[in-house]
Amino acid sequence: MAAVGSVAVGLSPETPVVDSGTGDVLVPNFFSNNISVIPPLYSVNFRESGLPEGTVWSLQLNGSFQRASTPTITFAEPNGSYLFDMVAAASIGGYSPIPPGGSANVSGGNLTIRVTFEIPMVTTYTVPYVEFGLPLGTEWWVNVTGRTSVSSDNSTLSLSEPNGTYVYSVTTANKTYSPSYPDGNFTINGPFEWQYQVTFTRLAYTVTFNESGLPPAVQWSIEFDGTKGLGTGALPFPGVSNGTYSFFVSAVAGYGSEPSSGTIRVSGRDAIKTIVFTAVPQGPTNSAPKFLHLPQMEGYALLGGILAVIVLAAAIMGLRYRRELVPNESAHPGPDAGAEEPPAPR
Repeated sequence: MAAVGSVAVGLSPETPVVDSGTGDVLVPNFFSNNISVIPPLYSVNFRESGLPEGTVWSLQLNGSFQRASTPTITFAEPNGSYLFDMVAAASIGGYSPIPPGGSANVSGGNLTIRVTFEIPMVTTYTVPYVEFGLPLGTEWWVNVTGRTSVSSDNSTLSLSEPNGTYVYSVTTANKTYSPSYPDGNFTINGPFEWQYQVTFTRLAYTVTFNESGLPPAVQWSIEFDGTKGLGTGALPFPGVSNGTYSFFVSAVAGYGSEPSSGTIRVSGRDAIKTIVFTAVPQGPTNSAPKFLHLPQMEGYALLGGILAVIVLAAAIMGLRYRRELVPNESAHPGPDAGAEEPPAPR
């Protein structure tokens, strides 16, 4: 008979004997006038199936607690009826034991109780969402805490969840749009009979260009994203969505601007840019005498050149005119040409 533990007996125990009818072990105790009766112990084996190999599981039997990472847990008990409880194992990785508890009835032999762990079937219910306001084909998401995000590039999507209360948030890939209610919660208690509606609106902000350095009455202008603004002081451009935009400052007579062009980024709030105008220094004033709107010496030189050209032109014209008036002797002979010369006197 295998030893199962330490059992208290009376004084001066002698050689034990086994009652063949009951299986009890009788231990006479000399000098005590009594006999210790030790009932036989039997193995109560709990054998599990369904858990991943090496998973630790546990149970209680008759107030005694055991745990193991092997498929079998064994207790030693005499004949009788004992309660066992598997509740401690019910939360292992979502598995549930079948049965979760009950009675172990030991009656003259070893006992094996089989326990099967299963992931229970959970009933889920559909929670539909429909969106309004996004451009066609824009991706959007519903994120539920502790769950995988669900996305769609059309106007509807659906969640599938069991009964419970859930926290969710809504977002989109197009950051120029924002949901009217970006987060909230919902409770499922059986079939869901209505749908959540999510409205996205286009974000719009104001970009303002301030000017510094111009006199109060001087107008200035700027071109922002293809739109021109003209006025004095600050020039606002409302209705601008998130993004990066270019601007160009028009020239103002007598002033330079810093910057004269550039970009400005709008990211979830109004944007302000200051344009600083600085007076451009004029060249020094020349108080020297003027002639022909030029410094005096340059004016006289110009006049002298003009007069020299005029005189030279007049001389050329006069010379040409005289040549036309003087007769050509070879072309016009005298009046006696061809007459016979008279004889010389004797």
